[in-house]
Amino acid sequence: MKSENKILQFLQRFGIVIFFLGFIADAVLQFFGKAPMVSLTESMGFPAFWSLSVIGLIFIASPIFPFAWDKWQRRK
Repeated sequence: MKSENKILQFLQRFGIVIFFLGFIADAVLQFFGKAPMVSLTESMGFPAFWSLSVIGLIFIASPIFPFAWDKWQRRK
């Protein structure tokens, strides 16, 4: 149980770092005009480094997942 908590805490801290790294990298690259874009369609796109921020958010929320999954399985 303690090792699981340590892993979840590490993932949360790692997620915070990845989240801010994505925003900082995107801001710097947009400042210099070299930010890569990901295009879903011809008219829709988003900066590529935003995906790092989304991954960071998933890691930040990772301590919530086991408890939410357990409650979901035990629902009636």
